[in-house]
Amino acid sequence: MTKYEKLEVGQRIWIESIWYFYTNRDRSISEYEIVEANRNSAYAVRVNNLDKDKPYRDRIDQRTRKIKGSGSFGVGEVFRESKEVFEADVKRVNDTEIAREKAIKKVNKMSLEQLEELLGDVQ
Repeated sequence: MTKYEKLEVGQRIWIESIWYFYTNRDRSISEYEIVEANRNSAYAVRVNNLDKDKPYRDRIDQRTRKIKGSGSFGVGEVFRESKEVFEADVKRVNDTEIAREKAIKKVNKMSLEQLEELLGDVQ
């Protein structure tokens, strides 16, 4: 039993490239189209490369949505159902970082007594 619907030829998907060695890069996604699909795998081509003679095709596992061969040379690729899912994840990560920074600033300004009160009876 699979938790995903099968990808079909002509379907548009989005793939996020994650640059592990270049952490200062902004996160981004590219739009792809499924050009071939079978029971086990789907093959996607970046939309702006569809008109090329032999474009590079990413192989996607139909059952897990993992992109085969992803992760070489410090770059990983992650399947995204939609652009909105990607944007929501970017917002969540940014909001978490902002909340973390605010919490650290607040805790750094607390006295020992305030910290003990905040943590409760830890001992």
